[in-house]
Amino acid sequence: MVVVLALVFIMMGSIAVTTLVVVWIATSRSLKKRGYHRKKGQETYEQVKSSLQGVAANLSELHSQLEGVEPFLLEREFLKYARQNRTTGKQSSSS
Repeated sequence: MVVVLALVFIMMGSIAVTTLVVVWIATSRSLKKRGYHRKKGQETYEQVKSSLQGVAANLSELHSQLEGVEPFLLEREFLKYARQNRTTGKQSSSS
């Protein structure tokens, strides 16, 4: 009885291993036909990472440029509202 049980386990184990190997080989061949390469994902990641670093550098450059212009922009904004208040003040005083 134990021998039969051992033979059944051996047969089922070998069938399972054979099935897994066949699926693995079929999957890898199918992926190769479609142009999959193992290191392609890593290469794409490196490209995206370098692009993001370039964008971050550009953003920091823009930020420093805007810091230089900020006082001028604040003055222009103040003058715009000062003109509006002047015209609004004239209209309300003439009423």
